[in-house]
Amino acid sequence: MHILSRLGLLLLVMMQPRLMDGEINEPEGINYYFNGSLETETLKYQYGCQLEIGTENDYDGLLIIIDKTTDIIIDTMIYETGYLETIQFMGVFADGTYGVVIERIYVETPSQMYRTYDTMVLKIDSMGTILNSIHIDHQFKGFHNHGSYLILDEIASDLPNLILDANLEMTVLPSFTAEYKSGFEYPFIGTATVNADVVAKISIYNPGNYDVIITDEDYVYQFSVIIAALVDGVIDGEIYLEPIRIIVNSQNVTLNGALFVSGAFVSEPGDYQLVIDGENGYQKKINFQIAPTVSGVIDQGVYHETVTISVSGIATLNGKRISEGEIEIDEAGDYELILWIEAKKYQTLNFEIINDSSIDTTESNGNDFPYLETILGIIVMVGLFLVLKKK
Repeated sequence: MHILSRLGLLLLVMMQPRLMDGEINEPEGINYYFNGSLETETLKYQYGCQLEIGTENDYDGLLIIIDKTTDIIIDTMIYETGYLETIQFMGVFADGTYGVVIERIYVETPSQMYRTYDTMVLKIDSMGTILNSIHIDHQFKGFHNHGSYLILDEIASDLPNLILDANLEMTVLPSFTAEYKSGFEYPFIGTATVNADVVAKISIYNPGNYDVIITDEDYVYQFSVIIAALVDGVIDGEIYLEPIRIIVNSQNVTLNGALFVSGAFVSEPGDYQLVIDGENGYQKKINFQIAPTVSGVIDQGVYHETVTISVSGIATLNGKRISEGEIEIDEAGDYELILWIEAKKYQTLNFEIINDSSIDTTESNGNDFPYLETILGIIVMVGLFLVLKKK
């Protein structure tokens, strides 16, 4: 079991920076012993311990911060807590801070026997300011930076390694088998390969399957990462009634077997398959359809006037191919309009046009005026009445 405790403020001694011809110049009466270094884009950290000349056991933790652009020492920092301290390792955390592992040895007097080992872990910012710290009650055999986690290797093989996150809390290593959509970055110390290629930085954005191996001396960790293709503007299995614009985060894309450029529009009615090929056998397929459309008539519609039909895609009217766009139909009759996708019928509409001027409205035995006889009868009767009255 690990016993972790929070430490109080450490005594921090600031020393004047010195640099001569690109080499660190030791102050008078002091020897530097370095255990390793850590570099960022702008800074270099060298860590170990310093020993006063003439003393055998008076050494303290040492951290030197160097500006890489000017090759000037920014600060030399000494960590003294009343023990014999040496900085054994420095790693990177997920929040951009750093983990500093200090091994402490207590020497019993007057026998000068080494009696006790324990370990401190500091969380510092880029300029060495202590943000957090913990004390661990025993010694470790090695240290590693697993991405954004600090790994402390146990001496006893039957104990699990101690893994610390950016809060200096014990945690477990994540399992990297998931799919990432916005890319994947992973800091590390040591060497790394991505799909067998040695890389200086693990920063993966192109769609694909990636095998990552991190090696730091005898520490090796391997995991797999999938970077998913990001496709905007189209969904697998969807049917669209208007042109669509497709955007893909890859240059290796085909549409129905032809090279496709991200950002292009697809407007021609038909069945489509968009294929994105990525690294190491990765592939994503999206099937969709741009459907033909028609306006101006409906199935089983009856029209008493000229109809204007607007068609997109391939269409036939009573078995004859018609052009895309608008056409007018004024001839009376029955019609069958078929919309096609390639050689398959997509939609069939039957409708009828009736010309009202062709309807026979003479239902009075050929007489265009069915009430003429009645009117004539009335006139005759009125005339007779007037003649009789006059007599």
